[in-house]
Amino acid sequence: MSKTKTVVRERGTALSLFLIYVAAHGLLFTYLTWSVIKPRDASSPAWMLWLLLLLSIADVVSAVALWYWKKWGFQLFVVTTMISIAVGLVATATQLWVFYAIIPLAILGYLMQGKWQQFE
Repeated sequence: MSKTKTVVRERGTALSLFLIYVAAHGLLFTYLTWSVIKPRDASSPAWMLWLLLLLSIADVVSAVALWYWKKWGFQLFVVTTMISIAVGLVATATQLWVFYAIIPLAILGYLMQGKWQQFE
């Protein structure tokens, strides 16, 4: 006979709203990047736009994974944020991109503080 421990998971309003924001932001950024790729001009390399498209899709996947209590969702979000910072610095040569990418990661980390043990 096996005893299973039932874990009560409580996401909270702030974390729920922020995960919805991350998913919506990823969807919007996916749309905007795709709209730039379609009528692409010569000002930005094609590989960079396709990479940004993949990163924004990965952000949506990570938000959905976090919604379903998967640890790898946060790890994916960290990886996509770091790659996005590198691509953004190459593309724009400005520190503003770093803040644009790192602030959502910091907020998500803060909101997940104390809830990590609830994730699978």
